[in-house]
Amino acid sequence: MMASWGDIVDWRSGWLYTESNSWKSQFDRNRLSASDLQKRLDSVQSQGQTADAARQTLQALVISANGEANYSAGMQLAYFAFASAVDRVGVLVSDAYEIAQRNWCTIQGNGQVIADYDIPCPTILPPQAYAQARAQLVGQAITAAVHTANQSDQSFLKALNDVNFGQGVTNPQTGEPSSGADSLLDPSIAADDPLSPGENSQGGYNDCWLVSIINAMMETLDGQQQLRDGVRWDPSIPGYLVRVFDKGKEIWVPVSGTLSDGSTIIAGSSSGPGIVSLYEVAVSQHFGSDYLNSAHSGGDAAVIMENQKTELAWGFKFGPIQVGTADNAIASSGSVDGSLSIGCTPKKYPGGNSTLSVSATPSPGSGASSQSVQIWANHVYEVVDVKNGMIGLRNPWGLGNPADGNAQNAAGVFYINQKDFNDAFPWLTTAEK
Repeated sequence: MMASWGDIVDWRSGWLYTESNSWKSQFDRNRLSASDLQKRLDSVQSQGQTADAARQTLQALVISANGEANYSAGMQLAYFAFASAVDRVGVLVSDAYEIAQRNWCTIQGNGQVIADYDIPCPTILPPQAYAQARAQLVGQAITAAVHTANQSDQSFLKALNDVNFGQGVTNPQTGEPSSGADSLLDPSIAADDPLSPGENSQGGYNDCWLVSIINAMMETLDGQQQLRDGVRWDPSIPGYLVRVFDKGKEIWVPVSGTLSDGSTIIAGSSSGPGIVSLYEVAVSQHFGSDYLNSAHSGGDAAVIMENQKTELAWGFKFGPIQVGTADNAIASSGSVDGSLSIGCTPKKYPGGNSTLSVSATPSPGSGASSQSVQIWANHVYEVVDVKNGMIGLRNPWGLGNPADGNAQNAAGVFYINQKDFNDAFPWLTTAEK
């Protein structure tokens, strides 16, 4: 049965998040049980029929416990994703009511739009035609909300049907069952975050575009203040309310956990969630996990994070890369002058290569490049600095990643010359100040 306007205006996500958290708890119990059983299995060192039988029994129990963990993880993610979708539908419903108010219309409970005829008609249209045009605008907003709701509902049902013991959610690095939002939050996460971009490390999500723009915000005091102002601890969740912007509208998204294999702070030998992690979840919940993972430009991130317009400069179009992109970076002075500057690489480099090797140096002092870095295609880097004709870049993968080799300095920044920058970065996005 398809959802109607009368159905979706009453949609609420709270119970879905509660159900998701319940499956998360079940996942934790299953994983603990599987871990204990695995330890018992590993401890069986004896040989012989009795020992073999014990090993066989324990192995079956381990497989069963991991299967139950896979199932509960899949259910947890299904409910979590649908809760996020319901929040998105709520925004569309709110937008429809706002559009109706601006256009002197009323939305009835069944979704029918009634236009007010008793208003001045500022157009050459007759009053009836003008009313119909206004009602049509509202109707389009209602249709968008209902369509999104039904798509989300179908996706949720499919996700539930696809969950089984054999094919649950797994951690891509270990192959073990993994839940979606499995790092519980506490008020210290934002308070303890030093807002140092060099300590941030992008995780397993394709959200370099978001991490890089947040790193750029951390370069300035104004940017840091905006990041801090955008997170509020709410003990009733318990968790954070995190601010994002959607079409210019300020949205506060409830965040009760961080994403498995998401972005972390890496400082010394310790790692854990930070402000980047909170914004990452907020974007995933409000716009959808597919949106978070879809390799957007830095311009999208600037609009979401700061509600800023952006200017896009590109060096080529259906042909060879042209010199000139780096001039835009130099003109903006990178992030250090308060602008948010992001360099975007192409989907592939010449010859279909996924990387481009360029010379780099940890310091721009001499202007000479002594190390080699691999600039990755379909990736976004923060443009940090421009000195002595050298462009400083920060890879959102963080300190010590193999692509940057030994070219990184202590802040995770490496410098390349203007020609290499032009070759590697056909697009540059700079947010307006």
